[in-house]
Amino acid sequence: MADIPIIINQSLIKRFWEKVEKTDNCWLWKAFKNKRGYGKIGVGSGVSANATRVSWVMHHGEIPEGMFICHKCDNPSCINPDHLFLGTRQDNVNDMMLKKRSRHFQKNNYYGVIREERGHEGTNVSGRWRSVICIDGEMKKIGCHLSVLEAARNYDRIAYMKYGLRDRLNFPEEYNLTG
Repeated sequence: MADIPIIINQSLIKRFWEKVEKTDNCWLWKAFKNKRGYGKIGVGSGVSANATRVSWVMHHGEIPEGMFICHKCDNPSCINPDHLFLGTRQDNVNDMMLKKRSRHFQKNNYYGVIREERGHEGTNVSGRWRSVICIDGEMKKIGCHLSVLEAARNYDRIAYMKYGLRDRLNFPEEYNLTG
């Protein structure tokens, strides 16, 4: 992610507020949004930036290099500064996984489990369950399984035993982690 410099001036402020609808909770971006629903606004010389980043700079100042603007409310079109927080790429991934809002939860309710609908050339994984783990912002495939439960348990073993993750387990009771 290349950090785009955002220089706040009167023209940007005026254009920004023309595109915002304040509700009792979220402030909704009403102009152009990318395919994932995040607002975009031109910041000069044909360059656009995420509306969340512009909102952050307007309300809190500069964004440290390499930092992401994350949502507490999980509404991509929200630019309310009270709903935003700074985080690393891993913080953003962890938040997404904890809230089960990634594409990996579309066909099951388990952390780190995805359905492989199509096998890759030369493999026979079509229709199987894949266990994956995200470490340092990188998705790593850690197993291919016949059942969703096998994949979930494999994810737990790797997450807990190899990476020491305790807050994103499917079956914490198997590791004596429940109170």
